[in-house]
Amino acid sequence: MNTFLYKPIALQFDLALWDLMDKCKATPGDEGIVLSSYILGDGLGDWVHLEKEAKELNKKFPDRQITVIAIAAERHRGKLQPKNNSQVRHHIEYYADSVHCTPSINVSPFNDHESLIQTVKQAAAWLAGPIAIQGIFNNLKNESMTNGFAINEYGYKANDKNEEFLNKVFLGIGNEEIGIYTNRIKSDYQWDKIENHVLKEELFHCQEVRLNHIEAYLSKIAPFFCYVSNDDIAIRFIYRAIYFAHYQSKKSYIDIIYPAKTNLKNLIENLKHISNTFPVSTINVNGEKIVDTGVNGIHLRIINPGRLTKRDFKRVMFLSSPLVGCTGNASLGQALSYGKIPYYEQLDQTKQTKKNLCLIAERICGLDSPLVYLLEAEKRFMMIDNQERGHLRNEKLVEDAKKLGELIKEQFTLNGRLRGMVNAHICRTKYPKFATAINQIREKFISRDIDLFTAQESITNELAKIALLKD
Repeated sequence: MNTFLYKPIALQFDLALWDLMDKCKATPGDEGIVLSSYILGDGLGDWVHLEKEAKELNKKFPDRQITVIAIAAERHRGKLQPKNNSQVRHHIEYYADSVHCTPSINVSPFNDHESLIQTVKQAAAWLAGPIAIQGIFNNLKNESMTNGFAINEYGYKANDKNEEFLNKVFLGIGNEEIGIYTNRIKSDYQWDKIENHVLKEELFHCQEVRLNHIEAYLSKIAPFFCYVSNDDIAIRFIYRAIYFAHYQSKKSYIDIIYPAKTNLKNLIENLKHISNTFPVSTINVNGEKIVDTGVNGIHLRIINPGRLTKRDFKRVMFLSSPLVGCTGNASLGQALSYGKIPYYEQLDQTKQTKKNLCLIAERICGLDSPLVYLLEAEKRFMMIDNQERGHLRNEKLVEDAKKLGELIKEQFTLNGRLRGMVNAHICRTKYPKFATAINQIREKFISRDIDLFTAQESITNELAKIALLKD
């Protein structure tokens, strides 16, 4: 299925241009690129986005200086781990905690504020968002209108406050959105590469994990990754994980890897009621046995490994059972990249993305797909009805999730489009004749005088004239 055709015609052209600009050479020059955003207190998704942006642009423009400007909630102090190198520099300050509200900061917290202002003014491109910094950059209207991009987070247009930016793009998988970040599967996504000491000890009872340890563990136990924001959501996920393990994995030993930020008191109280629904033998939370019925039934363990590194997060997400709990856009993108079944939280800022995901799943899997049913389910009661139980046992569920993941990686990946978008902007600025030609091709395509194939050929010819095509 080609979802490209559902896009507005102007966006179809832009995406085609950016895809070509990603595949060609980087526009020469030494002007830097600036990224700026708040890191709100509701999670590290904004930070993951910024770091991904910096990584992708550094990959495309290794000779240009990438400057990351971030103002983060105080609760993130000590948790952000910037990867500075000679070409990527970070400037990070903190503000009083605010979970969802975007502050307006009129007094700059940066000691080198004037230097940062000059950096923005001299930049070839300035990407503001996904939570654009309000206040201290308001006087840079000329820069925002010449080299600025207002980046709006996934499926959530409440951050579209930058009326005076030249470009506005919306991240996400909707018809008017440009894509989401996806991940490649790497060779070190193996259980024996896990670095977290708690996980290694709990799963394999050793720190030097070998193949025989892994085989013995997986032959008996089904591990699930539950990355959700609170214990109530975790309980809902655990109920579904138990059914999934019973029907799909055929296992009664279940591990829930839950990197929780709480003391799990509420979770423990709710877990004690699971035996009312399932035959439970034991329930163990962080090494403490809270239920031991003595009957023949499931053995459930809740393991809180603490905060996972980026690499371990990806490894556990990839290696765990197909059903995974996702709390935000970054974890959703990873789950889809690995062909997982995302149990995606219903939050204000995720409603539209969830709706768009359901629509895509319907188009490629059909309305009767078990995956579509599970994705469309909003906040449910802890109990599972017969219909959902039937979908959790359906073998087509895992197949449809893989099909959806492949489509997302093929047609909705933001990684290359971001690189191409910035390259196209810098190229247009550097070569006015190229910009004029591209605008003319765009107008012809929008007026339907030419088709997409002809437009792509015409763009390629213009790139050849400025020697940006790769050999």
